[in-house]
Amino acid sequence: MAVEQQVFPPRYPPTNHSDIPTAVIRHFARSGFDYYAFSPEPQRFMTDSRQLVLALTRFESFYLAFLSGPYTFDEIIRTIRHWKTMKKAGVLILLLVSALSGYPQSRKILIVSTNVDSVGSKKSGTFLMEIALPFSVFQKNGYSVDIVTPKGGPAAIYQSSKTWDELTQAQTNPAYLAAVANTYPPEKIQPSAYAAVYYPGGHGQFFDVLSDERIARLAAAIYENGGVVGSAGHGTASLVNIQLRDGQYFVKDKTITCFPTWAEKAYMDISQYGKLLPLDMQQVLTRRGANLVVSTQATKDDQHLTHVIDARHRVVTGTFASSAKWVAEEMLKLIAGSTR
Repeated sequence: MAVEQQVFPPRYPPTNHSDIPTAVIRHFARSGFDYYAFSPEPQRFMTDSRQLVLALTRFESFYLAFLSGPYTFDEIIRTIRHWKTMKKAGVLILLLVSALSGYPQSRKILIVSTNVDSVGSKKSGTFLMEIALPFSVFQKNGYSVDIVTPKGGPAAIYQSSKTWDELTQAQTNPAYLAAVANTYPPEKIQPSAYAAVYYPGGHGQFFDVLSDERIARLAAAIYENGGVVGSAGHGTASLVNIQLRDGQYFVKDKTITCFPTWAEKAYMDISQYGKLLPLDMQQVLTRRGANLVVSTQATKDDQHLTHVIDARHRVVTGTFASSAKWVAEEMLKLIAGSTR
């Protein structure tokens, strides 16, 4: 891999262990090679995380050699090995690139889907346009996409109306078809690998994802590593039980929108107009401290109320299924902003 070496002052000096995502350290430690810090007097540091932190703090005033562009951990490791082979002494190559340039550098995004394919007597699951279109947006922008479900295996996908050209192309994409047919169970997901997590809508998630603590922990880890969170339509319901390390609910103080209670009662025969659902997400999100922005039936076409970005907290939410593609596009902008 061709590498353009750029040297400039560190973005911020890592002064303690909390400044360095532990997942990054562990990944490098598992890679099985030694770290080198090159200065006028080269010194060698072992791969255990304690020594690595000492290396970072000791050399915080030195210039750093950064890779040009966002690379995966494996690509970074291969590059460091290449530099070691060429003995590029005289340059500080403490390449915790993902940590130092603002995690996430990963080019992967996680989508959460469901294994539940019916609600009552109605076919359900994850609504097709809310998963296929964002998958396409992410992939076209250079991200690889994984899908997680509580059980793994095939995701439950449904469509209640005719498709159009863009959606037809998205749902027949071989990568998408392979991903929804072979989703990962939560234990197969390493959260440090992902730049973002996205929740599409559909009612199936109310009966498995919403109460799945493993998926909630994955989402919390991705977010606390600096990742972006997005949801569309009913997908926001699956945010209600996510808790962060401090015990606070993820949604607390986040400005978000969700599928409104009035719309559930007016339109959703799948859920018998809300009667089959285990909770009213609008009520629960409010109780858990979300700054909720919700349209009324009269204002449902006002995108200021249905397309909500909380850039400070790295969260993008859309009220209806039709907002799914927009959510994906705005998530990419937040990811790009977090790596500058």
